[in-house]
Amino acid sequence: MLRRPTIHVIDDDPLFLDEMRSLFQAQSYGEDMRTHSQIGDVDIQPGDIACLDLRLADGRRPSQTVQELTEAGASVIIVTTGASSAELQDCLRAGAVGVVLKPDVPDGLPSALATAFAGGVVLNRETCASLIGLSACLSENLRRLTELVAAGLSAEQAFPLSGLDVRHAARVQQDIRRELEQRVVGWPDKNLTIGVVDDHWLAVSGVKQVLHSGLDDRVNVAGAATVAELLSLPLEFDAVILDVLLADGSVPRDNVALLRSASAEVLLFTSLEPGDPSRDDDVNAAMEAGAKALIFKGDADRELLDALKDVLAGAMYFNLAWSRALSRVRSDMSLLTPREKEVFLKHRAGLSQQEIADLFYLSRETVKSHFKSINAKLNGRP
Repeated sequence: MLRRPTIHVIDDDPLFLDEMRSLFQAQSYGEDMRTHSQIGDVDIQPGDIACLDLRLADGRRPSQTVQELTEAGASVIIVTTGASSAELQDCLRAGAVGVVLKPDVPDGLPSALATAFAGGVVLNRETCASLIGLSACLSENLRRLTELVAAGLSAEQAFPLSGLDVRHAARVQQDIRRELEQRVVGWPDKNLTIGVVDDHWLAVSGVKQVLHSGLDDRVNVAGAATVAELLSLPLEFDAVILDVLLADGSVPRDNVALLRSASAEVLLFTSLEPGDPSRDDDVNAAMEAGAKALIFKGDADRELLDALKDVLAGAMYFNLAWSRALSRVRSDMSLLTPREKEVFLKHRAGLSQQEIADLFYLSRETVKSHFKSINAKLNGRP
């Protein structure tokens, strides 16, 4: 028999807890509800929902509490009398799925709970306003939808203006949550130092803007026109975004080797179009030297954030650019299993990892595992 999820209300205001008990009894949630005055009393099970007051008296950062509840398997809804956009954004970064103001609880919380039960993100003004700073992490239609709701439109009004069908609202809310989990939740829990090496200052400026939009004040970004200039800075870089062809005539493979010797992960960033054998050789040699991602400058902002997140976790980033570059290194598919060949060809044809997972009824982690094996077999790298 499946266990019914429990709704945990965590608030140190006894009057508010009494109000919540009455509300939940009226909504027939009473037997599945637990109230807690401090976080230490909460026993979270996967699938539970936590309605968390932002202003607990324990002095902990709310985002830290959200992260712990999320890691335990809960969907977290922030319930607050008010907070700064930065605080709420930090909670969404940590995994919260919505924000409900306490005066709006009688009407707003039941629908927020339904959304959380269905695996989505709450589409109300408070939540969407807090998502504005994370807009680079969402696809274009989803970003437009959240911006319109943040501006004061109802979700029903915003859907058609975003090119989305309101009849598929639940799926859209799930898509927003999935994209946030992929691109926002789970970054290293520390301030990051990222380098950008490109001799076009507009490119450096653009990358800085994307990183600050996606990571806010948790990232320090330094730019330079050459690898030597970057490494002369008194900084230790977690990762470096490297233009493949620099005006100083340096060799891409050597640049990657220098950065790797400084313990920085490397993402290749290029405007080169595939097909020029000499340029393909530069890219492939750089990948062999230890670069873990290949991003085209015309790709969407979220592609760069996806790649950086995977690379900082120590993984290769497998996207269409990587797939096509790898297929030009070795076209012999006999080394691949039938499933790996299917996955590789679908990816090379333009399907995303999530689309491949959906097509073959696989988890996204299984698809990533296939890509890791493909890379080892065709490129000789684990």
